[in-house]
Amino acid sequence: MRQSGFTLIELLVVISIVSLLSSVVLSAVNTARQKATNTQVLSVAREYRNAIELYRLNSPSGGLPDPGDTVSTYCLGSYPPDGFCTSNSSYWENSGLKTALETYLPTFPTAKPVTYLSEQFYGPLYICLTRLNGICTRANMRWVNEGTGSSNYNCLGNISATPWCLYPFQ
Repeated sequence: MRQSGFTLIELLVVISIVSLLSSVVLSAVNTARQKATNTQVLSVAREYRNAIELYRLNSPSGGLPDPGDTVSTYCLGSYPPDGFCTSNSSYWENSGLKTALETYLPTFPTAKPVTYLSEQFYGPLYICLTRLNGICTRANMRWVNEGTGSSNYNCLGNISATPWCLYPFQ
C-alpha cells in the first residue's frame, strides 16, 4: 500500500528551484535599488550644477561661487547638526558656498548616503581650483555613485567606469 505525499528527492528539487529563483530576484532588486539611488544622487548633482551656473550667469564678475581658498574641498548644501557631509568628517560645509547658492536653491537638496571605501557620502563636494583677484574662475564638483564593479555610471552626461563622478566648471 502506497502512502500519499512527496518523496525526499521531490522536496529537495522544489527547495533548490525556489532558492535559485529567490537569488535571481534578490539580485535584480539590489540592482534596481542601486539605480534608484544613483538617479537620486544624479538629480541632486544636477540641481547643484544648475545653481552654480545660475550663480555664474548672475554674478557681476562672471565667477563661480568662492569658498575662500583653492586647497580645501567642501560640501555643497547643509548638513546639520555637525556640518560634515561624510561619515569620517573629512569634508565640511562652507558658509560662503551656502550663502552664494541659497538664492538659487532655497532648500538644499540631499540624497541618500552612498558608501564608498568604508566612508559614507551625503552629497556632492566642491573645490575652487583657480582664484584670480578673489574670484573663483575654475572649479570641480564631485560626487559618489552607489555600487561597485564594472558598470558604467552616468555623470551628468559623461560616463565613468568608477563610482566617482567629476563635473568641471570652467
